[in-house]
Amino acid sequence: MVNAPVHSNLVALALSHLENRGKQEEFGKFRLWGSIGFIVATAIAGGLFFEDNLEIAVYIYCGSLVVLGLISLQLPERRISTEVLWADGFKLLVHNRRLRLFLLGVVCLGITVGIGDQYLVVYMNELNATAWIIGSTVAVTAMPEIPLMHYAETFIRKWGLRMTYIVGISALPLRWFLNTLVTDANIALPIQALHGIGLSALLTVGVIYIDNILPKTLRASGQAIYSTSLYGLGPSIGLFIAGLLMSSGSTKTLWIMCLFISVIGCIIVNRAMQIDDEQTIASDKI
Repeated sequence: MVNAPVHSNLVALALSHLENRGKQEEFGKFRLWGSIGFIVATAIAGGLFFEDNLEIAVYIYCGSLVVLGLISLQLPERRISTEVLWADGFKLLVHNRRLRLFLLGVVCLGITVGIGDQYLVVYMNELNATAWIIGSTVAVTAMPEIPLMHYAETFIRKWGLRMTYIVGISALPLRWFLNTLVTDANIALPIQALHGIGLSALLTVGVIYIDNILPKTLRASGQAIYSTSLYGLGPSIGLFIAGLLMSSGSTKTLWIMCLFISVIGCIIVNRAMQIDDEQTIASDKI
């Protein structure tokens, strides 16, 4: 409960800062530091785990939060005097078909992302992967995020939000498809880098898109809805279904299901973003 609003509010603060500078598309250059931190933390936690000192990670985590809290006290004070009613958020979902469709597609993608995160180690174990390969897999999934987030602004300016987003998330169905075919852990390892391609789009381009289609007064709320769809509702549904399937099968069954659901998610997201394009074209004609 305490941690839930942190991410959406941080994203809203970053977007507000970039908007004031007229550089909203540079959000990826902010977000990539989270991926760098994830890779470093994964490497440290992995090393402590293999040395049977994993409890030290708890103290490192607590210390990092204290440092983060002290740093946050140095941020400039900014007061925003806008009145937002709870009913406004509900009306937004009820009356905004584009937003509803987009979030439905994101939930579908979140179903597969949640399954991939939790069952990746199980999959690698099924392939008889060595300990170092299993340990490296998590880091490999995040590595592509750093360069892609850094150059997200370039891709957006060249291709637009919709095309950049669709190309990025299309890496997820490809990943699940290859997972169903590969039986060698050494080949499976680099395939997991496709996860980073998909996540870089979800965590940067998707964030910018949501911010563009919602009122600025609902900036933090919009990011909360988006992150909840991607990391809350979607994975909750996915892990429930995955638990039922794994009771009588292998991860191959999961990857086949993820393939179909992610393709459906990509189609829905593309359709939702096309509504935006159609509205823009119609307004230009008028």
